[in-house]
Amino acid sequence: MFNMRIDIIRKELDRRFKEVEELQPQQATDEQIEEACNRFLHFLLTEPFIKPYILDLSNFKEHFIKSNPFKQIRGKIIEAVKTIIAEIDKASIIDQDFNDKFKERHDVLFIVNIHAFNFTRHPSIPNPEQYIEELRSIDSYPDQNAVEGLGIILEKFDIVFRIATELSKQYDKVKIDNNIQYLVDCNEKYKAHVRTKASYDGASSLNKLLLPYLVSDYKILSGVEPSDFGKEVIIGGGPYQEKIFGTSAGPEFIDHCRNVYHAVDKFLSTSKSKSFLIDRLLTYCRWIKKEDFPKPKDKDRELRISKIVEEFLFNHGYFPLINFKMGKSIPDILSAPGTNVRWDNSILIELKQSIGTPYTYSELTKNIVQAKQYLSLVKGAKSDIVDIVYLLVFYDGNTPLEVEKSLRDECEKKNIRIELIYVGDKTPSTLGAPKMLKAPAKTTKKKQPGKKAAKRSSGRKKRNA
Repeated sequence: MFNMRIDIIRKELDRRFKEVEELQPQQATDEQIEEACNRFLHFLLTEPFIKPYILDLSNFKEHFIKSNPFKQIRGKIIEAVKTIIAEIDKASIIDQDFNDKFKERHDVLFIVNIHAFNFTRHPSIPNPEQYIEELRSIDSYPDQNAVEGLGIILEKFDIVFRIATELSKQYDKVKIDNNIQYLVDCNEKYKAHVRTKASYDGASSLNKLLLPYLVSDYKILSGVEPSDFGKEVIIGGGPYQEKIFGTSAGPEFIDHCRNVYHAVDKFLSTSKSKSFLIDRLLTYCRWIKKEDFPKPKDKDRELRISKIVEEFLFNHGYFPLINFKMGKSIPDILSAPGTNVRWDNSILIELKQSIGTPYTYSELTKNIVQAKQYLSLVKGAKSDIVDIVYLLVFYDGNTPLEVEKSLRDECEKKNIRIELIYVGDKTPSTLGAPKMLKAPAKTTKKKQPGKKAAKRSSGRKKRNA
């Protein structure tokens, strides 16, 4: 396992970027700029703590296409297109007069490369009727194609309704205008994510930096492949292919390096970076230090567990504050920054142990409330210290424990991450089936008849006897 220390990584990040930033674009050659940029990118792709983030950033567009905002955009596009087509059918817009007018105008703009919509269909659409027929199945297009071709869809609808207006066709103009505006809004939202946000987050600059890197000797040293990165890097005229035909880094690549530098610097300061650190802590506890965890009969079990966690944080460039006071509250661990590490790198941990005793759903809910209160207290004192609290529960026994997904998701929305860490003597192959920690099912008791009702019933029986 590599020795990841946030402070050391920060210093190396600054040193590597300084080599690029000190270049004078007016005096440096393209070869010198390319070499400096490649060295900077090579550091990012060979530093194990940063590399996963860089690969993730390069796949920015692919991640967005799998996201709920994209699915919402795609759903709205399909709904609007089908509404417009239904109105075209209802008003019988495309008829012989329409086709004659279209041929008269020779509107060659209507011919479109179908790759903007669906790779499985014929290469071009010569007339509006066939084009509308093609759009009827827009909901079966691959996710990205239905959205990528939105600009062309808008162009073609514009031509259809321009001709329809010239022919005095009667259609619901308000409905059409509303749905066209719907498509325009969807197009703007999509472009805002894949262009503006990609540029703002540094993804666009990263993919441009990969242009010279992936055909350099550094690529061989790092062991990465073009397929590790976003599709924009390796397909359809992307930067990687352009480089093969002779494109090289220029002065603007210094700015691209600066954008990526700021993106990585932000990553090292956010919960995404801290989450990676906690993942390593879990591995450290479950593997490296498992034999050092206390047994059920040992005293001061939580104190001994705390020391293991503290040691890990200290070795990774943090300075743990243990049982510090905030009024009458005493959170377990708040890591203060070490050398060259800012406060926004701090980590708040609420530590619990259930070694020798069963851990229940009731205890979990109490611990969640406590962790939430500590997070509020710390953020109330200084809002930029932490943005999440980690509830770490160490347990033993014969049964692995799991947290119900709905509860875990609810806690994550409130910036509480729950981790149940098994430190018992059993191996995975000898542990029983997992036990889900979830709220007990509610049971409805049958209402017992009251005394008066029972007496009335008894009286009726006697009269009937």
